[in-house]
Amino acid sequence: MISNAQILASALPLAQHAGRSTSSFWVWLFVLIVGTVLAGVVILVVRRRLLEQESATDGSGTLMEELRRMRDRGEISEEEYDQTRRTIAARAAGREPPEPPSPVDWAGESGRVARPGYDLTGEPLPGPSDK
Repeated sequence: MISNAQILASALPLAQHAGRSTSSFWVWLFVLIVGTVLAGVVILVVRRRLLEQESATDGSGTLMEELRRMRDRGEISEEEYDQTRRTIAARAAGREPPEPPSPVDWAGESGRVARPGYDLTGEPLPGPSDK
């Protein structure tokens, strides 16, 4: 039969080993939590720097893209687009922008001007109720 002294002698190393494993568990858990938090901070810093660089490089590209979209939608003419593009390029290069062309007379090349309420053929313009 096994005596109490033998049971106690065999249980003592197990208890000591269990105490070490519990403290080891808490140490490794702490290391894991700290490592996870540090990895998260590193990811946030890298992400912020990448987004700042991306937004800084998009500044002129976005302006030119918007200018192209305005031209394509017909909001500005081809001449206005070219003049604005040349001005942006000159300023980016540090040069004086080119002189804008003289404005075109709104009456056109014919020089004809219609009376208010009439078109150039002399016909009255349609009213709000005319369709």
